[in-house]
Parts: sequence; C-alpha cells; structure tokens
Amino acid sequence: MYLIVNNEKVRAKFITFAGGEEHVQLCLEDWTGDGVTAERIVAYGYLKSSQDVMRFCNMVNAGMEHFNYPHLILNIPYVPYARQDRVCALGQAHGIDVFTGILTSLQADEIIVSDIHSEMSKNSVSYGAGTLTEIPQSRLFLDY
Repeated sequence: MYLIVNNEKVRAKFITFAGGEEHVQLCLEDWTGDGVTAERIVAYGYLKSSQDVMRFCNMVNAGMEHFNYPHLILNIPYVPYARQDRVCALGQAHGIDVFTGILTSLQADEIIVSDIHSEMSKNSVSYGAGTLTEIPQSRLFLDY
C-alpha cells in the first residue's frame, strides 16, 4: 500500500495497537514536493483482509488530511467483499454494500478496479465513486 502524490511515491508505515486498532504514519521524508500542496493523490492498495481495508482507509485519510484534500483516485485491483453481492439467506450481511459504504466515506473522485466479480458488485461500487474504471482481466493478462 502506498500513495502517489503529484507523481511521487509516498510510503506508509503501519502498526496495530494492542486493542486491534490500525495506525498509519506517512513516510513524509520521501516527499520532496513543496510543503503540503498536492493536486492529486492516487492510493494503491491490494486489499486481502479486513486489516488491509482499515490500513488503506487510514492511509488515504492521512494523505487527504496532510495534502489538503486534492483530487483522489483509489486503485484497488481486487475488490474485497465483491463476492458477497447479495443476501442469500436470512441473517446474512450484504458485504459489498458495507464495503461500498466505507469506500464512499473516502469521497474518491475515481475508483479503479480490475476484479469486480459481478454486475451487482459493479453497480454497488459505482454508487460510491465519482467515476468507476474497470480494467478487464484480459487486458491485465496481455500486459504480463
């Protein structure tokens, strides 16, 4: 996980507190830009767990706070909870809607994904983004 701020990579360090809370510290020694001015942040995160989701959200929040809320693009190749795109039985959660609520709170101008799983998941994530860009897996395959 990392940020690209005005075309410069800014890493983040993460720790987990004893109570399970996630903490982030941007490595601002990497930043050679002028103070806290940024036009654009691209946040990259391959989210494989709920811990990754919280770390990613905290990293994005730290970047937005520090760099005065520039244009925000989230690049999330794999969409967590996309396979929970419907409630199949009484008492189950609609996981993609919960995850979309979290994404929406980040107020991204664009979300880029490459594995959206289904039209239902795509519609849910689209609702939470200014723009949703889906990179077809066939293109990813050809790029490698």
